[in-house]
Order: sequence, then C-alpha cells, then structure tokens
Amino acid sequence: MNGGKPLRVGVIGAGRMGMIHGHLLQVHPDTELVAFVDRHTGLQSQLESQGLLVPVYPEVAALFEKAAPEAVFVCTPTHTHLEVVRACLAHRPHLFV
Repeated sequence: MNGGKPLRVGVIGAGRMGMIHGHLLQVHPDTELVAFVDRHTGLQSQLESQGLLVPVYPEVAALFEKAAPEAVFVCTPTHTHLEVVRACLAHRPHLFV
C-alpha cells in the first residue's frame, strides 16, 4: 500500500492479458485500476460490459496526464514492449512487463 492509499495502476493493452490483469487489479484491495491504454479506444464498451469501468486512452502520454498512475502493467504484444516501456519511463512508474 501507498501510505494507506491503494496503488493507482494503469494497464497498457486491452487484449486478453490486459483484461485479465485489469480484473485482478480491480479486485485487489491494495490497488485502484485507473485506466487502460489501447489504440483501439472502441474497446471501452467491451471493457465496460465486463465490469472494467475506467477510461481508455489512445496513447501512453494521455494515461499519465489524465489518470496519473503510480504503476503500469504492460500487456501489449511482446514486440512492442521496448517502445511502451520507454514511453512509461519518462514518468517513473513501477512497471510490470
């Protein structure tokens, strides 16, 4: 925990693994799921239908500007990890890749 507050977490990638991690983060008592990032923002309704009621942003920069996560789960295809991690590191979150 973060001084008694839940850790604010974002998930990058709203595919199968992103949704699984989103569900786990949402029910964990020490985390607060704050947003998803996926270039296909039309996935918002699919996420909502599964109980994941957080915004979906089209890019990493918007995640940090609008949701201010302290940690990020990178759930994108493996070949995109380096680019995504580099974009995240400028904001110094905890990373799960």
